[in-house]
Amino acid sequence: MKTLSWLFWISVVAYPVLGSESRDRENPFANTITTLCTIVGSNVGTQVIYLAGDGTFVGLSTTFYGYTSQAPNGHHGLVRYQPGSGTYTVQRDAVDPDHGFLYLDFGDDVSREEYWFRDARGGALEPRGSGSSFSVQPRTVLSGAANVSNRTWVEPGRASITGFIVPEGTRQFVLVRAVGPGLREYGVDEALATPSLELHSASEVVAPLLGFGPKDHGPGVTAVTRLAGAFPLADGSNDRSALFMLEPGAHTVITRGEAAKGEVLTEVYLLPFSG
Repeated sequence: MKTLSWLFWISVVAYPVLGSESRDRENPFANTITTLCTIVGSNVGTQVIYLAGDGTFVGLSTTFYGYTSQAPNGHHGLVRYQPGSGTYTVQRDAVDPDHGFLYLDFGDDVSREEYWFRDARGGALEPRGSGSSFSVQPRTVLSGAANVSNRTWVEPGRASITGFIVPEGTRQFVLVRAVGPGLREYGVDEALATPSLELHSASEVVAPLLGFGPKDHGPGVTAVTRLAGAFPLADGSNDRSALFMLEPGAHTVITRGEAAKGEVLTEVYLLPFSG
C-alpha cells in the first residue's frame, strides 16, 4: 500500500474545553455553526498526521494520545494522532464566534473527536491564505543540508552562535534545540544545566529564551523528534526545543548560559514539510 506523509497544520490556538472524554459526544452546536472550510482526507488510512498550532499554543487534549503543551511566544506545537479516511471540517460557533472547533467524524460512531480552537489574538477564527483555516502539506524534497549542529562551551558573556539557511522557494518547518542536561546521558559531565536560546531572522528576534517545562516533552515533541531523527530528550529536562515555520533566507540561533556555564549542543533540523 502506498504510504503518504502529510503535515496537517492549523493557524489557531488549541485548548481543551470538552475534557478528555469527548469522542462519543454529539456535536453540541450542530445547528449553530458556520463552516469555514472542508477537506476530504482520501486514502489517509492510519497514516500519522501532525497537528500544529500557529500562535500561542496553549495545549490540546485528546482521548487516545495524551496531552502536550508549548511555551508561549507564537510558535508551533505538534500533536500526533492517526485518523482514518474521512471529511475534516473547521467550524465556527455562531453563538460564541470567538471559538470554533475541528470536528473529526470517520463514520463509525466511535472515532469521533472534537478539538476546540481560539485565535491567537483572542478573536474569532479567521481564514488563512486561500480562504481555509488549515491545509494538508505534502512531504517535500530538501536540497542542501538538512541538519546542522554545534557543540560549544558557553558561560556568562560568551554565547554559542549557529547560522543556517532555509532554501529559496517556500517556508520550511524547522526544529531547533539547545541541549544541555541531555548531554549527560552521553557522558558529558560539564553539560550546561539551564540553556536558553534565541532565534533571529534578519534583524528580528523570532524567539527569545524559549524552552519547555516538565510536561512539554510530550507526544507531540516526541513525534517531531523522531521525524527529524534526533535523539530523545528526557521528560522534565531543562533542554530547549521548538518547532518553527521559517521563511527562506538566513537565520541565527544564539544559545546562552545566563548565570551558568558548561557545554551545550545547538541543533537545527530542516523538516521535509513546507507551507
